[in-house]
Amino acid sequence: MKQSILITTSIITILFSSFSKKPKENPRFNIEFYQDGHKIDIIDNTLNLSKKEFDIQFELNQPMGILVATSYNKDAFDRAREGLSLDQIPIFESTGMAEEQNNKNKEILMSDESPSYWYYDNDEENRFNRINKIEGKIIATRTITNINEVEKEITKKIEEINTPLYMIFTTYKYNKDFSKKIEFQRFFVKIVFK
Repeated sequence: MKQSILITTSIITILFSSFSKKPKENPRFNIEFYQDGHKIDIIDNTLNLSKKEFDIQFELNQPMGILVATSYNKDAFDRAREGLSLDQIPIFESTGMAEEQNNKNKEILMSDESPSYWYYDNDEENRFNRINKIEGKIIATRTITNINEVEKEITKKIEEINTPLYMIFTTYKYNKDFSKKIEFQRFFVKIVFK
């Protein structure tokens, strides 16, 4: 219980400190997926991957945090696709789960109750296993070999996944009185493993 309170408090602190810095512009990101060194195209918000390691590569315009909702349940994905506000997507009622620095476990935390919080503050403080800087952009990559099913307390290798994975990525900040989330960007994808 104490560990849960400490993790929640840490995440809230990180979220508020990330968004309290004045950004040079709205935080923006682009996402690409790679497997075996090749970019895999997303068609109609669907990505077809082989059952093996893959990379999620982010191009960031500045240091930022991204909430990442991952589930086998497509309900949140459908709500995101319909354009409902974050407040109408139950998984985003929580602030975000803490993960290891630098993606040491090469995994995605999956939960129907809370998103993950992937951030880049600097080359040491981030949730990515590879960082490059090109033409003023930050290229942050997470290599994925495992899915950590948080509620079930099990970790599965990608090779064991037999159902689609639904992911939503978003950046937002709170308004002045912290009563409303102001979303900057949203990206969602269904991953089918073959």
